[in-house]
Amino acid sequence: MTNEWESARLLLRCLEARDQHTLKHSLIVAQKAYELAGSLDLVPEDMFLAGLLHDIGKIAMGDDILKSSRRLSSGEKYILNEHVIEGFNILKESAFSYSTLDFCLYHHERLNGKGYPYGVQDIPLEGRLAAVVDVYSALSLPRKYHPKNYKQEEVIEVMLNEQRETQGYDAYILSMLINNVERHLHYGHIHNSMTKTSNV
Repeated sequence: MTNEWESARLLLRCLEARDQHTLKHSLIVAQKAYELAGSLDLVPEDMFLAGLLHDIGKIAMGDDILKSSRRLSSGEKYILNEHVIEGFNILKESAFSYSTLDFCLYHHERLNGKGYPYGVQDIPLEGRLAAVVDVYSALSLPRKYHPKNYKQEEVIEVMLNEQRETQGYDAYILSMLINNVERHLHYGHIHNSMTKTSNV
């Protein structure tokens, strides 16, 4: 096991102890980043690791914000948004790779310049991938203050509508995600059909 993975294991234990929801979210981000990375000439294993750790800065947030069951105020959102910088600093101090650092630092940035923490439009590839899979995961998991459980088709529709309105995502990466999700849905339908047939 490399030093990065040893460090990651310790950090993820901290995250698991602090917030199970964020850990579940990070696992989905990691899986989708892994599945899409190869088509972007990124190393899948590196993107999986980056996905696991992209929200690690949330371990520095107080429970009143991190585990709130209500919508946060604007001031509280500002504090929560600091998790990006906190995470970047944690990962930098632990000597993680530049690709992991970029994935973490830019996962809330948007190509239209309306993201955070910097509001930049020049976003590295890792950050553009992170932005897409982060939102996909966030929509896929219900939250305490927003318990709706979106179906996969609805998740894609929400992201497409946002893209039409804002042009904030990398269009190619978004199309890759859509193809990936549709492929999984197709295989899922086939599996369900075969299961029903075998039970007849």
